[in-house]
Amino acid sequence: MAALVLSVLATQSAQAQLTIFSAGNDTITVETVEALPGTTADFGIGPVFSNGGNKGVEESRTVTFRFRLDTGGAANRTYTFTFDTVPVTDTGVAISDFPIRPGSELATPGTDYTDVNSTVTLAVGANGNAVTRDVTITTLGDETVEFNEDILINLENLRRTVPTPATTLFSTQFAWLTATIYSEDRPAGSVDNTYNDNSTVLPFPGANNTVNALVLDTSGNAVMGGDFTSVNGIPRNGIVRQFPSGAVDTSFNPGSGANSFISTIALQGNGQMIIGGGFTSFDGVGRQRIARLNANGSLDSSFNPGTGANSNVREVELQTDGKIIVVGEFTVFNGSSRNRIVRLNADGSVDPTFNPGTGADDVIRAVEVQANGSIVVAGDFTTFNGESRNRIVRLNTDARHHRNALAHEPLRRVRR
Repeated sequence: MAALVLSVLATQSAQAQLTIFSAGNDTITVETVEALPGTTADFGIGPVFSNGGNKGVEESRTVTFRFRLDTGGAANRTYTFTFDTVPVTDTGVAISDFPIRPGSELATPGTDYTDVNSTVTLAVGANGNAVTRDVTITTLGDETVEFNEDILINLENLRRTVPTPATTLFSTQFAWLTATIYSEDRPAGSVDNTYNDNSTVLPFPGANNTVNALVLDTSGNAVMGGDFTSVNGIPRNGIVRQFPSGAVDTSFNPGSGANSFISTIALQGNGQMIIGGGFTSFDGVGRQRIARLNANGSLDSSFNPGTGANSNVREVELQTDGKIIVVGEFTVFNGSSRNRIVRLNADGSVDPTFNPGTGADDVIRAVEVQANGSIVVAGDFTTFNGESRNRIVRLNTDARHHRNALAHEPLRRVRR
């Protein structure tokens, strides 16, 4: 099945109607209304389709373009023009002229919708009252799995026939409209437009800068970390939680959040989470590149990493015993020499039983704990504790590297 969503697109700010012609006191506007009772349809105005609110209509139903002529009270004015849906095979039309919705294909008349070619006449009589005329498009039902499809519409051959003499104002195209058939049977891998659907409020829903980390909690909520300062227009510095719908969960409140990027998030079983990155404070409290948050987004003050890492944290991983493996670009953690890897106790203190020696000679970017407790790390390094290991190595739980690295032990995953 599919739904019909009409959009009138032009480089203007969002408004209820679009002006397509104006001369003196004479103005012609267009809006969209659904022809069936009990439904309404707005249209989006802007260089991108999602700039406006749009209402879907089920397949095999109709949506109507309503044109209005207002002469400011002047009597006896008549304009005519042609409303023409454009086949994709029309070689005389430049497809690039039309405001195509990103991700859409072009609709085919007779297969996806009924073709329309009609003359619109707007005639204001002796009383000078504004008049309207409707043109309707009907989509055709199918069960085909397909992307959204755009119907291209030309408005052309605009003439003023009253008062005489008749005058041709535009002999060719003077406005471009696009009607989008929104398909509900979309192919695997296509954008799910029901997720984070804030197009009626926001031009571009989502984060305003880079996202580095994404994890799902047991309720299906997404916790997202990165270098952003707002999500869906709501201030969120570096971290946010979103409902399965994509809407921001405002009950997760990190306050002023991180003062620099978050690169990694590890969820604990109790709903708390360890975050790492390039920040040096969280919600105004000093935390050198690692912190623990409560389930409501507030800082957990019982987790105290001291002076923390002296450079960026790239990844954290939890052990089953509650200890925390931290990797990144640092060479010192809370005053202890730790070249790019350290293990912390559950309270944030350095675990002295985990001693990586001279550690990695360059950045560690990823870490995973195997089922037997061995630790696999990967990154930019070429030696670990003085031994040649090109960019991946496995460590024992006491931080010695495993000489038979990766033998007989499956990796769960390695993340950047």
